[in-house]
Amino acid sequence: MKRFAIGWCLADCPCPEDVHKTDVGPLAILSVSECQASAPRQRLHHQVSCFDLGMDLLPIAPRAVLTEQDAVEGAAAHAPHIMEHIERLAGLGQLTLLLSGPEIVAERPARGNSWLRRRQAERHEAEETVQKMQRAVLRLISNSGLPLRILHNPKRGTVQCHLLVQRTEAARIRAGIAAEAQTLPAETGLLQVTGLWPPYAFSQLQEPQADRAVA
Repeated sequence: MKRFAIGWCLADCPCPEDVHKTDVGPLAILSVSECQASAPRQRLHHQVSCFDLGMDLLPIAPRAVLTEQDAVEGAAAHAPHIMEHIERLAGLGQLTLLLSGPEIVAERPARGNSWLRRRQAERHEAEETVQKMQRAVLRLISNSGLPLRILHNPKRGTVQCHLLVQRTEAARIRAGIAAEAQTLPAETGLLQVTGLWPPYAFSQLQEPQADRAVA
């Protein structure tokens, strides 16, 4: 039966009954059957199940389709690098902050030149709004000293910030962010904090040199 890989872990880690584990030396590939993981949401579900069990896994992006055999070959070729990455993420998880700004209602002038100028103004306004939102998010976590990844989307009017945190500290950090968020002006936007997740944003095998990176 064809199986899709959902991540790597150390070979001695226990895993949920519905997740298959294939040992490759000191590493193991976690995979699930095609019928159980044909969609990204299903693969994410299994990864979260492993993470909630306490596993230190190096997750594969849920949207990526990687067969078990591909993951086995990758483990054989890059075992030391994968093991180092797993060990670096041991005991850690990801909190995600999503700040959504107020909706910008676009005008649609009838004349072509007017429409073009308006579109340029809208893009500029959206970029400025997202920059303000990014500064607001950074202020919320300015004293945390945590590794982070930031993504901003002017078209959607959102800023997403991923934080790498100790599992045991996640609840305290969430509470601190929630308390600090009360100081944000209402016009800044709506803040949502989710997690703890497997450390998706920090699991790329090609890591930047700095501990903190803004993308």
